[in-house]
Amino acid sequence: MKKELCHLLHVLKPKKLQANVTFGFSDPSWTGYMLAFLGSIYGLIGEYVQIQPDFEERKLEGNASAEGKIRVIYFAVPAWKLFWNKDVKITYKHIRKYIK
Repeated sequence: MKKELCHLLHVLKPKKLQANVTFGFSDPSWTGYMLAFLGSIYGLIGEYVQIQPDFEERKLEGNASAEGKIRVIYFAVPAWKLFWNKDVKITYKHIRKYIK
C-alpha cells in the first residue's frame, strides 16, 4: 500500500506550483512552531512558495495556483492492485471480525 501511495503522489505532483501565504495564530509561540515546521520542509517547497509569518494577529491569507493533470486511471490502477492484493483482503477480514 505504501508503494502505491508513493507512486500516486509522484504522479499527482503538480508541474507548476506558485503560492504566497501570510499566516498567524493568536499565540505567537504557535506561529513560531508552524514556521519551524515549514522551515523543515522548505527544501521541497522553497522556490515555489513564499511564506510570511505574522506574530501579532491571527490571520490566514494568500493565493495559490497549480498546474498538472489528474486522470481517473491514476486512481484506478492502484485501486485495482489493492483490490486483488491478498494481504489487503486478509486485513479487511480481520477488521470486519474485530468490529463485530
